Amino acid sequence: MAPAEPLNVEVIYCPAPGRCDLVALSLPEGATVHDALHRSGLLERHALNLDEAAIGVWSRRVPDRGP
Repeated sequence: MAPAEPLNVEVIYCPAPGRCDLVALSLPEGATVHDALHRSGLLERHALNLDEAAIGVWSRRVPDRGP
């Protein structure tokens, strides 16, 4: 069996209209939204609290621990 290809994703935080902070990541197979959020550094850089944040994938809200 061939080794799994990395999952290339972009994590984006938009603090205001017209302003976006984008981080491109390469994650291992099985990575979750939670993994991507934490590895991006955006939570720390913008002092974000996951308990209060709305997380979305392709504009659809997801739990931060979801796929």
